Amino acid sequence: MVFSFFGKKPPAPKQFAVRRSRPAPSPVIAAVGDGELDAITVGRGLRLEIGASGLDPCVEQAAILFAADHQAEARAVLEAALQPGEAPEECWFMLLELHELHGERQRYQALALKYAARFQKSPPSPRPAVAPAAATGMVAAVPQGGRRLAGHILAAGAESFSFLLAPSGAEVEIDASQLQRMDFVSAGILLNTMLALQQAGKRVRILQLSHLVAALLASVGIGRIAALETRKY
Repeated sequence: MVFSFFGKKPPAPKQFAVRRSRPAPSPVIAAVGDGELDAITVGRGLRLEIGASGLDPCVEQAAILFAADHQAEARAVLEAALQPGEAPEECWFMLLELHELHGERQRYQALALKYAARFQKSPPSPRPAVAPAAATGMVAAVPQGGRRLAGHILAAGAESFSFLLAPSGAEVEIDASQLQRMDFVSAGILLNTMLALQQAGKRVRILQLSHLVAALLASVGIGRIAALETRKY
């Protein structure tokens, strides 16, 4: 499934200027107005306005909260969005993924049955368990010229994704099937890498993304540079 949530044309992505030799500070969520998340400020001078990407608000808010490891708040946003019964399908997928990540089998099954009734199609099945990954982050390459993003990618440095720039033909495919979470700063670093690949004339596909991570990548503009393909259930 190609990740495409844009209801309006988002602005062109801007390159993130993130240069440091030590880990980035933890993201700071800035809530504004009536309690809904309107913006996120990460470190110094890096701010994301909710709605600028064109994503559905429940999708974007939940993705950013999850990226910042505010998982209870992300769950609350998704559950509230599902109450009226009109939330987009991606919100359902994201809440199912949260249940899956936390090993909540009964909640997963209950929500899957509600999904089937709501959309009149077979519910998603949980994926096989993914081996736990260190929370310090991991970026790995796949043999034979492929590429893989895996584990929890947090506070990435400027060169963390440089292996993606190695010559590999006109199309670069990145396997994200084992990627569990990425924070906002790391997504900004990945955006810089995607821009470099675009300037080199490369076509990029990021495959098997979770809906939670795909929404984050779309929110920072990567969806306008690379094809973001979510997991097939």
